[in-house]
Formats: sequence, structure tokens, C-alpha cells
Amino acid sequence: MLFSEWLGKSPEEKFGFRPKISIKASPFYLEEPMEPFRSSLMLKELYNLGHINQRKVSKDWDTEIVYGEGVGKMQVDVSPLGSYKIILRRYINDLQGNLTGICRYIQPLVNDFNHKGPNDPREQVLADKLYNKLQEMDAEPLPAPMSGKLKEFEKVVHKFASVVKTEHPAIMVYEGLRKLDENNYLMSFEYKGYGNGLPNSNKAEKFLINWQYMPKEGLIHTWGYEVVSKSVTRTYIPTPSEWDEYFTPSQPSEVIIGCIREAFMTY
Repeated sequence: MLFSEWLGKSPEEKFGFRPKISIKASPFYLEEPMEPFRSSLMLKELYNLGHINQRKVSKDWDTEIVYGEGVGKMQVDVSPLGSYKIILRRYINDLQGNLTGICRYIQPLVNDFNHKGPNDPREQVLADKLYNKLQEMDAEPLPAPMSGKLKEFEKVVHKFASVVKTEHPAIMVYEGLRKLDENNYLMSFEYKGYGNGLPNSNKAEKFLINWQYMPKEGLIHTWGYEVVSKSVTRTYIPTPSEWDEYFTPSQPSEVIIGCIREAFMTY
């Protein structure tokens, strides 16, 4: 066979058989469409699990389930703020007598590429997990508001700062912690790539986390938000918060830090 006749011929034409080539049918992970987490299904499953002890379950909103009333009430909220997450709160009266939801647990909700088909059990599994967490919360003593706890507040802020110096969203760089006054701290992060690429020709300037001690109410308040500006005019505008939560000084610092870290890392 001449080379010109051999070149370009398939194995079947040249030798009369097809080579055994096995092709693994596994599509490229990142090319698959995302499967949205069905929070409405998860809340339905959680609601169907029923009451917790003597606390009657009710569902007045599509994004919220409540157990009980007044002091001790527990709330499951699919957050409308910032990134996708579930927040568990327990209600107390602060030192001024105001009924306030105290954050106890945050569960990030991240759409993923888990292609398990129509019988995917993720929502049901998370409903069971949250129900167990709510039972655990109901058995705990009520978190107590406290005044005169500046040292405890400062410790929480500095512990959180030491954590997020190394554990923060990959697009950010930790910039520093600033004490505004004895009751207020401001934590700042810059963006890699100079923050370019936001919609409407906006530029992300910084991400800021505020920590506030409220001695009259006996609570710790924290919220985190992005500061943006127009690429040309550079007018600094705060965006809606990614979270806006209250804690008490009586809660363990690891609970407070863990909740806000989970909220922050969903950014």
C-alpha cells in the first residue's frame, strides 16, 4: 500500500476492524447547568414535621416558618438579604423590653451541580437537619441581654478579625480593623481586580463589616455590606446589607463568630 493510499484511511479500511476505545460518559462538571435549591419545598417539608414541644408551627410567609409566640419564639427565615442562606433566630426581650430576634444558626444555601435527578433528597435532608437544630435550640436557656459587657464585645470582634484575616471570600483581601469608638468597630476588605465588573458600570470599592455594642439594649449588632461607585465619578454608595443580625453577650463567642463567618463566606 502506498503511503498516499494509507494516509487518511480509518482503521476499519486499513485493517478491517475497529479499535476498542472506551469513552467514559462523564460530562465536564462546570458545563452542566446549575440545579436551584428549592427553598419552598424545604420549608414545606420542615412545616410537615410538625410542632416542637409545645410550640405550634405556623407559616405566614413563603420564606418563613415560626414556632410559638412571644418570648422564646423560634423563626426559620430564608434570608432576603444578600446571598442565599437560612437563618434560625430565637426571640427575647432586650433590656428596653423590645421583642428581638437573636441569631443562633446560619445555614448557607448554595446552588450546585449535583445532578441526582427528580428524586434529589437535598431539601428533605436539610429539613430534617434544621428540625433537629430547632429542637436543640428550644432546649437551651434563653440568650440574655447584658449591659456593661464591653470587654466581652471587644474579644468577639478581635477573634472574628483573626479568623477572617485568612478565611474570607477569594475575591477579597483583608484590609484592617478600625475602632470608631468604644461601642463600634469597622472591618474593611478590598477587592482583587480593583472591584471592576459590576453591572451598570459600577465598581466595588470595599466590603465593610460593622460591629456595634448596644449597652442600653444589652445586645451586639452586626451587619456587612458592599460599597460601590460609578467607575467615572467615584461616588461611594453603600449597598443593602448581606446580613443584619443581633446577638447577646451571653452567647458563646464561637456561636457568634460561626454565624457571621457563614454569612460572610456566602458572598
